[in-house]
Amino acid sequence: MVSPINNVIVTIDKKWIGHMTDILRTSQLTPGSQLNPAELVNIIGTVVSAPKSIQNRMDYKGYSQANIRPGDTAIFRYDVIFSFVKQPESEEPIYKNEFWYQGQSYWRVDIQKLFAVVRNGRIIMLNGYCMLENMSNRSNIVLPESMKKLMNIGSATLTHIGKNLPHLPVVNAMPLDTVYYNPLVVQKYKVNDKEFGILKQREIYASNPPNIIEDRFN
Repeated sequence: MVSPINNVIVTIDKKWIGHMTDILRTSQLTPGSQLNPAELVNIIGTVVSAPKSIQNRMDYKGYSQANIRPGDTAIFRYDVIFSFVKQPESEEPIYKNEFWYQGQSYWRVDIQKLFAVVRNGRIIMLNGYCMLENMSNRSNIVLPESMKKLMNIGSATLTHIGKNLPHLPVVNAMPLDTVYYNPLVVQKYKVNDKEFGILKQREIYASNPPNIIEDRFN
């Protein structure tokens, strides 16, 4: 099986973290409740095939398939699954990225939505994404003038980081550093009761390895 341009093909054990009908019913019975799709669907699959090439287009600039191998565990964005061609009320939805071959379900993952792969127990961040833990929407950092236009600054522990997109600056941050960012742009997930965030490296404002604040706006 050969992946189409820009897309990784994966298999997924299950689509929904809980039973979809129960999730929707709970939402309907709780006035004012808002479902966060990132908490509803699986974001982990197994790589079947990586694309041979990435489209030469501005929105794919710098993206690479070089470090993706069949058999890797893929970590991807929630809307790989939570995206529908049709979503009937009483039937299984028709998913935008799912297709079938010889009775087997497969999924297309746009490489822009692929955060990382896990290989031999090691998390490998891809294409400028990084992983955070211990996230807080407020930090005690004293802001430089260039950052005071921001209403809130979040802080977190950087747990995994790889290479940035090649046309973007290198981010001088290491695992276990404290990093600072706009909390509105971090993507929050939970896998096996472990909470973590995904952030693009270009959205890190500053890092603190230890006791040094590096201003990303300079």
